[in-house]
Amino acid sequence: MSIEIHETTHVYKMWHVELLPNVGNMMAIVLRDPPGGWRAIYRFRWYKDDKVFNSNDKRSWYNIHAQPGESDTRNKLTEAFELMMVLHAKHWRTNIHRVHIDAVGKDALAILMKQPWMHGRKMD
Repeated sequence: MSIEIHETTHVYKMWHVELLPNVGNMMAIVLRDPPGGWRAIYRFRWYKDDKVFNSNDKRSWYNIHAQPGESDTRNKLTEAFELMMVLHAKHWRTNIHRVHIDAVGKDALAILMKQPWMHGRKMD
């Protein structure tokens, strides 16, 4: 699985926590593909090798979908994932990388790709 960002995808916020010492990482993102509602994706990655793509790392992906029109969903998802990332960072004694994006499509990708922990590639 991967996170796909299309021309109309509105990306609001992303978090990344390294699970030390060099064990893995955790990532979460809050986004929306109109006309759908806000959703969150998060995943754990447990390192098996040093490859970025096509690695043997174990990944566990999770998706949360909200119904379109639910009030304050974006903020509720953001608060929930902020707390989850704080707890993981505290447990692993590491830092949280937070990226407030609030942009659509290529603008969102431009912000994300500037992050040192972000790896992306064009999907066919």
